[in-house]
Formats: sequence, structure tokens, C-alpha cells
Amino acid sequence: MVLGIFFGAYVGFIILQKNINASRAEVMSEKYVANLYSEYSIVGKNCQGEDTNQDNYISCDVRIKIGNDAATEKVVQLSCPTFIQSYLGNTCKESRLQLAE
Repeated sequence: MVLGIFFGAYVGFIILQKNINASRAEVMSEKYVANLYSEYSIVGKNCQGEDTNQDNYISCDVRIKIGNDAATEKVVQLSCPTFIQSYLGNTCKESRLQLAE
């Protein structure tokens, strides 16, 4: 019984941590796009909650475009800091630079 309670609390903590990481990374990705792509607006975004390689960054994809022009739409792939790391002065960084087509 006690083991079940501890296991449930542990699983709940892991899920909560992933949700907090993803939410904070979305905020950080919005700031990054606003600073570096100010002429673009965010159409959609998705951040994973798990730091898979333990580098204190998680992956985010942010879809952006200028106005209603579908030709300007692109996806920016970012690595954004985890919740705690984001308060240590770190910002997102582009995972892969977009090359002009």
C-alpha cells in the first residue's frame, strides 16, 4: 500500500515536471521569436516536456509567417531551456539554422 502511494506520487511528479517544462519552453520560444523574427507572427507551437539528453534544453517547433502570406510560412526548430534553467539567464537557441530556398 505504502509503495503504491510513493509510486503514484513519483509518477505524478514526473508528469507535472514535464508539463511545467513544456509550458515554460513555450513562453521562452515566444520571446525568442519576438526578438529575432519580429516581422513574423506565431501560427503554432509545440514543445516537448522531456529533456531527453539531460542538457537542460527541450525541443520546440514554432510555426511562423508574415501576415496572411502562406509563402512566408516556416518552422523554426528551437532548443529551449527547462524550467529551472530558464531562470538562470538562458534563452532558446535554434537547433538547425534555416537555409534560404
